[in-house]
Amino acid sequence: MLLAIWHDLSDVRLAEALDDRAGFRRELAQHGLDQVLFEAVTRQLEVKGVRVRTGTLVDATLIPSASIRQDGEAKRAGHRRRKPVHGHKAHLATDEGAGLVRGVEVTTANVHDAAGLVAMQPPKAGNVYGDSAFTGGLAERLIISRGGRPRTVWTGT
Repeated sequence: MLLAIWHDLSDVRLAEALDDRAGFRRELAQHGLDQVLFEAVTRQLEVKGVRVRTGTLVDATLIPSASIRQDGEAKRAGHRRRKPVHGHKAHLATDEGAGLVRGVEVTTANVHDAAGLVAMQPPKAGNVYGDSAFTGGLAERLIISRGGRPRTVWTGT
């Protein structure tokens, strides 16, 4: 809504712009509103009784930059079997049962998948399902320290 007001956009134009422009999403982050808005929506869901009940799915996904020259904040990240990507990484935690996003952290692409776990793992996460990036020492200790139980999902990739 703030972006619509700032840029005088109708609902339809706002939806199109959000789908089309990473800059709008970045503008929310620059104003420090991305996390504030996410937490406000999460609190409203909790007031309505929507909570993590069964477990949490955690993962990270690369978000390529539209332009290497214009996105000076982005970093390059490689993968064993894929072409390197210049951009950012979204670390997400979703409720296993309802599929609701419970936590999100956006970093540069070169940050390890499990590094976003501190910010994205909700309290009382239950079983925490993640791929091999979330196995081992630090990630498993963090999950356990917040009352979760680490569970590895092998994707075969």
